[in-house]
Amino acid sequence: MPEQPSLRERKKAETRRTIAEVALRLFLERGFDAVTVADVAAAAAVSTKTVFNYFPTKEDLVLTDGDSLDAGLIQQIQQRAPNESVLDAVHTYTLALCQRMRSVPAERRQAFRTVLQNAPSVQAHWRERQRRHEAQLASVLATESRATPDDARPFVVAGVLSLLSRLAYYDVIGWPDGKRRSAAKTEEAIANAFALLGAGLSNYPGVSSRGTANKGKTSGSMK
Repeated sequence: MPEQPSLRERKKAETRRTIAEVALRLFLERGFDAVTVADVAAAAAVSTKTVFNYFPTKEDLVLTDGDSLDAGLIQQIQQRAPNESVLDAVHTYTLALCQRMRSVPAERRQAFRTVLQNAPSVQAHWRERQRRHEAQLASVLATESRATPDDARPFVVAGVLSLLSRLAYYDVIGWPDGKRRSAAKTEEAIANAFALLGAGLSNYPGVSSRGTANKGKTSGSMK
């Protein structure tokens, strides 16, 4: 049975959640650039130091759980079953993350989307974090595939896998074409994307598997 968090840990989690919710509300009402960290601290009834204890930068007040989610993907790969490929592990994680994003209330998703789309510094911060994550993922893939130092494939595949895993966020940040999709359509798009990549990586040992390539064949073509 998993160990339950202590009272202190629960209080810290609640404080962190409160600060993030207050910040998102203020950013939505006034605009990201018009709100200071001191404003957030005052509205959340905490000190500015406390805000920075939980969120290293102002942009992290918007991108609250990104680092832990990225770390979760790496962990999913490293702790996968012996007969499970890297690609299948990332596929499984992406579907689970998609369901998690779907569980976020619609009004909060819309608020996040609005703030993100109107805050260039938040977008830049997210891109930089994605770059770091892709470098970490490439290192894991290089180890998995026993790549030589001059093999560029781990970096290429890490970039593509990172991009595919971000399909899970589209219900929150918005699809590139501006349209909305049902949960079934989103999962279908994810399955098809991973099947397409699986076919292309069929000869890359340690990363792909025949199971992934076949998984999307019954789900139709990408639209």
